[in-house]
Amino acid sequence: MHEREAVADFGYITINKNINAMSLDAHCDRCRGAINRKFEEHAKLGSRRPQGRPMGALLAWLRLECTGDPDVHRALYDPINLPHVLRLEAREWGHNLGTLRSCFAAERQPFAHEVGLEPLELP
Repeated sequence: MHEREAVADFGYITINKNINAMSLDAHCDRCRGAINRKFEEHAKLGSRRPQGRPMGALLAWLRLECTGDPDVHRALYDPINLPHVLRLEAREWGHNLGTLRSCFAAERQPFAHEVGLEPLELP
């Protein structure tokens, strides 16, 4: 099952709900590049990893300046280009859009040791 929700003028996020994917996939409307991140915690990684809360990072990535080259745009998904403060700002911006409720709802709940809604590490 797939659900698709618009991200203002930047693209869209798809919720892939199947046994193999269980992911949130950000798709850039400018270059057609995509980044996929799991929305469930990975049992082998445990509760100390940021996996499962990718919306801030995916939205921050979509909002980066796109050159039109999907490989160049995908390469920008790294801690240097997507610091915590930028991801936190993008998460708040995305909440305010109102079009991404299902995407945010798919994320796991924050762990007790996590401070705030956005993981410190890049998911």
